[in-house]
Amino acid sequence: MSKWTYRGAPLEEIPPKVVGFTYLIKHPASGVYYYGSKKVQFKRTKKLSKKASEAAYSGRGRKPTKAVVYTESDWETYRSSSKELQKMIEEQGEDKFQFIVLDFWPSTQKLSLEETKLIICTGALEDPLSLNSWVSCRIRKSNL
Repeated sequence: MSKWTYRGAPLEEIPPKVVGFTYLIKHPASGVYYYGSKKVQFKRTKKLSKKASEAAYSGRGRKPTKAVVYTESDWETYRSSSKELQKMIEEQGEDKFQFIVLDFWPSTQKLSLEETKLIICTGALEDPLSLNSWVSCRIRKSNL
């Protein structure tokens, strides 16, 4: 069973056509929390072998030398990018923390924008209980 919850229920699988999700990790005993985002799959370019290139070749033109490969991320075991939070989880155990998926997003740009909004609009950078220490977002309007 997954440690992640979505709308109060355990998250077993990611919905289709989703690039990633925004999340909140809380430590109820101390009130400490962290907002973040996690990609659920990665798009990579893989070099094709000569045999695979010839198998993918169909007709005239140049033979393909690369193929796009999608791989699933480690979202089920992910513990955040915050070193401070990772240390707390390691010392106290995952069962002392709440791992909450806030929402799913269809594009990398939207995912990054929504994470930035969460951190800024909730005042997490000014809150002493927040473990968020910085935010960075660079998005082109045409990609939204």
